Amino acid sequence: MKQLLCSIFVFLTPLVFAQQDVPADVDLGPEQYLMTPEEAVGEIFGQNYSTEFDTISVSQSARTQIENELHRAVPDTQYVVRKIYQNNNLTGYAMVINEYGKYRPITLLVGVDAEFNVEGVRILVYRENRGGEVQRQRFLYQYRGKSSDEPIRINRDIINISGATISVRGVNAGVRRVLHLIEWHYGDGS
Repeated sequence: MKQLLCSIFVFLTPLVFAQQDVPADVDLGPEQYLMTPEEAVGEIFGQNYSTEFDTISVSQSARTQIENELHRAVPDTQYVVRKIYQNNNLTGYAMVINEYGKYRPITLLVGVDAEFNVEGVRILVYRENRGGEVQRQRFLYQYRGKSSDEPIRINRDIINISGATISVRGVNAGVRRVLHLIEWHYGDGS
């Protein structure tokens, strides 16, 4: 049941986003549903895994602390996390998150290992007309091994894609938010 709810969440969350003022002559492009959360988790952690769903509830004080660390708003107070197990051992965590591109949200799944380093990133839904290169594995591989202590910023430790700067910034922000939330909740921060 939780798996069904999480899948529904991935596809309905963009409807919750407030529509930005988009100029009438802008072609937003088609929504590209690239993979399901289950497929993404399988690509990141391998096929022999089991999941347990958990919910992170962020209090106002924790939200303020995380926003100060990220220098960016944390829009939600609850997040669904998949705890990934292999051979009954906790291997990591996976979280689906939305971050804005230029006009519309990018839905991505970030896999984090048990030591709170990025295990992998996959784009689940891409909705912009430009910048779709962020879904390529060659680009996403840059995030592997990153931790919340690293800047995860263009021209610092992430190589930009010409013509996709706003999308790259969105993915960067999503990865940083997931790392901070998971480390805060499952590490020593909660």
